[in-house]
Amino acid sequence: MEGLGNSGDRHPVAQVCDGFAATLDGLGQPALWSASDGDVADIVAAAEQVTRRAAAVQAAAIAEAQRRDLPRQVGATGTVAWMSGLLGTTPQRAHRMCKLAAGLDHVPATAAALAAGAIDSDQAQVIGSAVGGLPVEVGSELRGKAETYLVEQAGLHHAGVLAGLAAHLLEVVAPEVAEAKLAEQLKRDEARDGEYNVRLSTQPNWRWRISLRGDFGPESWAVVAAVLGPFTKPAHHAGTDGAGNGGVPTRDPRSYDQRLADGLVELARRQLVAGDLPVRGGKRPQVVVTIDHDRLVNEMGLGLLDNNVPVTATAARRIACDAQLISMVLGADSVPLDVGRSQRLISGELRAALVARDSGCAFPGCLRPADWCEAHHIVHWADGGSTSLTNSVLLCGHHHRVIHDRQWQVQMSLRGRPEFIPPAHLDPEQRPRTNTVYLRL
Repeated sequence: MEGLGNSGDRHPVAQVCDGFAATLDGLGQPALWSASDGDVADIVAAAEQVTRRAAAVQAAAIAEAQRRDLPRQVGATGTVAWMSGLLGTTPQRAHRMCKLAAGLDHVPATAAALAAGAIDSDQAQVIGSAVGGLPVEVGSELRGKAETYLVEQAGLHHAGVLAGLAAHLLEVVAPEVAEAKLAEQLKRDEARDGEYNVRLSTQPNWRWRISLRGDFGPESWAVVAAVLGPFTKPAHHAGTDGAGNGGVPTRDPRSYDQRLADGLVELARRQLVAGDLPVRGGKRPQVVVTIDHDRLVNEMGLGLLDNNVPVTATAARRIACDAQLISMVLGADSVPLDVGRSQRLISGELRAALVARDSGCAFPGCLRPADWCEAHHIVHWADGGSTSLTNSVLLCGHHHRVIHDRQWQVQMSLRGRPEFIPPAHLDPEQRPRTNTVYLRL
């Protein structure tokens, strides 16, 4: 793509870009059939470095174009439209590039890491959005620490996992602010729950709300509809007719979708109470809430469901009304202490403690929840390993097989959490790794 000026008066950055383009032109169509395996891998890595560093240069140029209002000077409706026309790319891609440029404007360490090729543009965009989204209560010093933390984590995790860490950034840098904000949000959601409850829909869900989407054959739906039918009838109860006349039955304000969702929840609740469902982990299915005893008694703070979703202490008390309470002593870093079981199978209260500690698959970067996981003895039972919390770890089926292949090793850290040692061909220094996706409150 030619510049607007003559080659003699072009900016040094533009000249460097021109020189690199000329170098690639001189290379011609690369013929890599004669390259060794090591050379091919090196070329892939080197090209990625060039791509990352070029993205930093391009982001800086986009930010400068916006500061100068160049798009509107040439009649474009905005930067995205201007870039789409200038580069011949889609508006979606142009939008991502603009978002990256805007995000880097307030995260200098991230911009420097991208310019050095240490992180990629997806990671840089995650960091920029996360740091930029911190509330005003977080001062500049904590913002700097937050950015440093995410840049460090970007050296260990790809953008997908990094986004999971970024979602909990406020909890890391300002836990008091995070809990207050989260409690405020959950109270708002609970107020909505009283009016709307749950619904089955294809609309985007609120945070920590689940949208179910079904596709049933006629016979299958007939069975489900027959069971849910009694639960979906409109409820009529005494109230007022809006004119102050008491005792007039009021119409059920719920839509059919809402009544259907309520019916599904009620059906599941009755099945839990009946206790005739298949066992899981040695016990019948149950809803598990982990909460500090004082918080439960005083109805303050937050608890966690076993899928790592936070709930208010009020909701935890409501669940506890019809629940089996398991007392669990927690050590440092909220790690459950050994519950002292002597059987071979990891089940019952021991599995509950394991879920409370690991939340899901403990393998680095894995997102599979606890329900999908199996309990693994770090030192096998047959080799003299004990059935205890300190000798067990939650692993999904895939990572359970990976561990049994014996290339990766598992050990307990000094903080009482599982950490994984990669094989030497992945990391010659074999530095321990942990799953930082599941962050406890």
